[in-house]
Amino acid sequence: MAILLDTGYLFSLYNVEDKQHRVVQISYDQLLNGEYGIPIILDYVFDELVTLIQYRTNRNDIATEVGNIILSDCDKFIQFARVDKSIFSKSWEIFQNQSGHRHLSFTDCVLIKFADINRIARIATLDQQFKSWVEIVPH
Repeated sequence: MAILLDTGYLFSLYNVEDKQHRVVQISYDQLLNGEYGIPIILDYVFDELVTLIQYRTNRNDIATEVGNIILSDCDKFIQFARVDKSIFSKSWEIFQNQSGHRHLSFTDCVLIKFADINRIARIATLDQQFKSWVEIVPH
């Protein structure tokens, strides 16, 4: 059993001023206790997160600090996973074939395809769009 970590979820976790911070902190504590299985962060999510932090704060030191915390956690309890060419190609197909008013980012498409291929049933996210594909945490 495993759970993927989404960018917005992690951003809220490390941003104490975020309105969802407390909800995410509670679910993250449950995650650390093993309630949802092995937490996995994809290379795309790591990239998106540190870039988002750098952009929002205009401070590389804060983005670097959070990045180093996550990488340290990868040595302890979070699994770091890289996206291979097959997942990339299938994610690109999802991205290209979107229609409607609201679109998924390419990173979201990667998360969905990675979850599908690896039979991961949950994503830790604040984005309700994932509900069509997987169970989301927190509910």
